[in-house]
Amino acid sequence: MHCGVTHRFAVVRLLVLATIWLCGSGSLLAQTFSTIYLFGGGGSPRGTLVEGTDGNLYGTTYGAGGKNNGMIFKITPGGTFTTLHAGGGTFQVGLTLGTDGNFYGTSVAGGTSAHGYVFRITPSGTLTTLSNFGPLPDGYLPGTLVQASDGNFYGTTLQGGANGAGMLFRITPSGTRTTVYNFCSLGGCADGTAPLGLIQGSDGNLYGVTGGGGSAGGFLMNCLFHKDLATSAEQHWWCGPLSSLQEPCFIPRTKAAQEGDGWIVQLCNRLDEHRTDLLLFDALAIAEGPIATINIPIRMRFGLHGNWVDAADIGLVA
Repeated sequence: MHCGVTHRFAVVRLLVLATIWLCGSGSLLAQTFSTIYLFGGGGSPRGTLVEGTDGNLYGTTYGAGGKNNGMIFKITPGGTFTTLHAGGGTFQVGLTLGTDGNFYGTSVAGGTSAHGYVFRITPSGTLTTLSNFGPLPDGYLPGTLVQASDGNFYGTTLQGGANGAGMLFRITPSGTRTTVYNFCSLGGCADGTAPLGLIQGSDGNLYGVTGGGGSAGGFLMNCLFHKDLATSAEQHWWCGPLSSLQEPCFIPRTKAAQEGDGWIVQLCNRLDEHRTDLLLFDALAIAEGPIATINIPIRMRFGLHGNWVDAADIGLVA
């Protein structure tokens, strides 16, 4: 039995776009670092830069506050910055230069269903939405695109798809999108979950990795853990090798209850059965397992978050 650990990575809000000039015969010992542009607090670039056919660099920013206020920009090697497009999207990844000289990319939010979209943007800043992602079983959280030798673009979504575990899709330059593969189609998700991008090999095939699943189980958060910081006492509850827990939510037993006295409500994805359980634990006795289980007939997507609020505190009851 292994208890999974959730790793959270801090996001740097103020980022620096910089160049490193390598001097000498490829030596990393002699180099000059130069800042060519400083983003403001709302910039937050997430993806890599791509060089256009004009020799300029193109990139995206995520925006601030998750309000679809990301932007797409151009910057010269000398640091002259131009905003090509602003608003209407949340750009988690960088752009891909197409063979037609235009750039192609994805937004993880916005679009007709607020689930993101695939777009094309010209070097001068004309943006065209090629395809909108819809509700499940469509994909969710699309990543970077790669243009293959057939002229089409291929990409993955971190979540969504027929099994809720992500999918691989193909889209033509004109916007016809087709699902190529749904992950977690094999028993126990032996084919993986949460795909993380693609490359095309010299053999013409596409290669990539997944963030979870696989025959060895992959990255599963399959242990609920409680530690009393005052006494160092610990409790664990393991959900099994083919299940993954989502973020727990604490519910106080009463407003006057002592710290830690209450319930834990938590989603548990049953990967081999393509469904989710809603589990309720006594927060002081989680090692005894859930005291109630609600079987949800579908598998909820990963990454759900929430907090418990008493109905009286938000005016829902008198």
